[in-house]
Amino acid sequence: MTLTLRLTAALLASLCALNAWADSDANQVMKAVKDRHRGDTWITTSTVVLIDKDNARSARKVKTLNKKNSAQLKSKTLLLEPARIAGTAFLSYDWADASKDDEAWIYLPELAKVSRMATGSRADYFLGSDYSYGDLEDIKLENYDFSLVTDDKTPADQWLVQALPRADIAQKVIDRTGYQKVWFWVDKDKSMVVKAKYWLRDAGWIKFRTVSDIQKIDGVWVAKREQMVLTQQGAVVHATTVTNDDTKVNAPIDDGQFAAQSLGSSLAP
Repeated sequence: MTLTLRLTAALLASLCALNAWADSDANQVMKAVKDRHRGDTWITTSTVVLIDKDNARSARKVKTLNKKNSAQLKSKTLLLEPARIAGTAFLSYDWADASKDDEAWIYLPELAKVSRMATGSRADYFLGSDYSYGDLEDIKLENYDFSLVTDDKTPADQWLVQALPRADIAQKVIDRTGYQKVWFWVDKDKSMVVKAKYWLRDAGWIKFRTVSDIQKIDGVWVAKREQMVLTQQGAVVHATTVTNDDTKVNAPIDDGQFAAQSLGSSLAP
């Protein structure tokens, strides 16, 4: 083998090793995001404002209850105001075991009925907001290939991680989430996503999520404000802001609050 060929082979091997390291590191970053300490339970009351392209606004009051252990994360979202939709509730079980399908139910007061959601789709939007049902759940790490993105505009204290659906299940993941690709900006110290960009399956549609006013409450980093903006061909179509009015960490929550049959009978622990 000539010297040139040996050098070329060595360079290619180094590049492959570097790419493998970067992908591995990106996986570790996203695992740290999913595993970051959030408490055993957390209860949040928020004001949600929907903003249309003409800047018309409508407000909603929402309460979320979350309980996590090594096996699963259970989350319950309750609409408190306005009166016409009060009592609407969404419940999800996010299983740590990748072989188990996550589960979700929704209760609509006008139907007085609890409905189990199809396992294969979380792409629909939650009650007129810019958050899909999937956005309310933890990301399924095993469904994605992660890599670090080099971007001169990324702050030094953040990682920029690209998430692409795994090639062997890509269409299934896109159908379930509605996203072809996602970029996550992760705070290196907090292991917390502070910004995200979502490329929707429909060409030209992109969502932008930003998180701000991050405070430590009872030892847990909590975002006091976030925003999701939906755009088409670069123009803003709709936006949703979420202001965290109150958060309680490690407050007791009865397991019965996370039973599907309880969705229509109780608004808070």
